Amino acid sequence: MNYQKIHDKLIEKAKISNRVKPKKIDFNYVYYEKHHIIPRCMGGSNDIDNLVLLTAREHFIIHKLLTYIYKGNRKIACAFHRMTYNKQGKLIISGRDYLYARELICSIPRSKETCKKISESLKGIDHSGEKNSMFGKHHSFESKKIIGLKSSQKIITEETKIKHSLATKGEKNGMFGKYHTEESNKRNSEKHKGVYVSLETKMKHRKQDKCIYCGFECNISNLHRYHNENCKKINILI
Repeated sequence: MNYQKIHDKLIEKAKISNRVKPKKIDFNYVYYEKHHIIPRCMGGSNDIDNLVLLTAREHFIIHKLLTYIYKGNRKIACAFHRMTYNKQGKLIISGRDYLYARELICSIPRSKETCKKISESLKGIDHSGEKNSMFGKHHSFESKKIIGLKSSQKIITEETKIKHSLATKGEKNGMFGKYHTEESNKRNSEKHKGVYVSLETKMKHRKQDKCIYCGFECNISNLHRYHNENCKKINILI
């Protein structure tokens, strides 16, 4: 089977259709994912010519085809294996595809450089070759305070401000380059003064519960966000 031909046909089909990533509020919303035509591990760039929008199904098929085209390439295999899980670490594909992804990674050995990096990191040596002085140690409460103060006093450049001000979809922030006057600050502070917070609301924030999977105890908001159905240890237990 000519895997390269199938790969090229799928890419060409996506390019011809002139796809545009729509806003989530659009009525005819279609989910697309960005894909590098020439993989980055093979020297592909982030230029527009090397990027294409694919559906989730097409993206998965393309990455599977790449494992056949570039046989023995561990980076390509790892990229495909990463697609078998979602952000929460849950298995999202069939058992057959997962088995193929796992066997593929196990059959391709790590490079000597990667093995060296892993062994150095285990010994507490960083990329510069010097031993990490913090290896096996933990920050004290006082040192954490000092680090927090340093980061709060950090000077933010105008370029960084522009980056933060731009929304994810490229729309400019309405408050960019503007500042609240003393009057508006006073008005905002007066609005929040005397705001009554009920005891139920306070108790909701303070209430703690345990995760059904890992048994970690935390407040309700964090429990729903990081634990129970979103717990990282869910796959280990299943």
